[in-house]
Amino acid sequence: MKNKLIKAVIIFSALMAFVVTASAAPTGKTAVVDLQKCISKSKKGERLGSKFRAERDGLKDFLKVREDELRKMMEDFEKQAPVLSEEARIAKRQEFEEKKVAFQKEIEAEEQKIRSKGDELTSIVLKDLESIVREVAEKNGYDMVLNKAGVWLLYADDSMDITDEVIRIYDERSAKE
Repeated sequence: MKNKLIKAVIIFSALMAFVVTASAAPTGKTAVVDLQKCISKSKKGERLGSKFRAERDGLKDFLKVREDELRKMMEDFEKQAPVLSEEARIAKRQEFEEKKVAFQKEIEAEEQKIRSKGDELTSIVLKDLESIVREVAEKNGYDMVLNKAGVWLLYADDSMDITDEVIRIYDERSAKE
């Protein structure tokens, strides 16, 4: 019984805190912006995105060649295995396994490089967009701008969306670069 009372008090306190916080929130204007759309549809975002995709595709081609080399090595080993001595088979198998492990490490390292490069390019665009969103918000008197693709935003009227304006300004500024 005591536990239920404590739980009820905690839940009631949490609800009251939420109500007080919500009632203290500013009652001004709010806007939304789709940052993902800004990244993918802006000219600089498209340019950086295609540069990233070209690097990623180059890596895929490189890794495919390395994988084919490894596969060919295994096929050659399987053809030679019946005529090799036990020691030679063990040595060849060990050589193959070492190359396989090295290849796996190479794949992981290259994938990490690509992820880092993607994060870096996204960070560049987001940094640029942050100042533009702030500028648009201040110019139009918005108290708050939410990411339209955000986890917690369930609905926003289209009239609140400033994405196209942000993209337009970003394209104008990045054209000068």
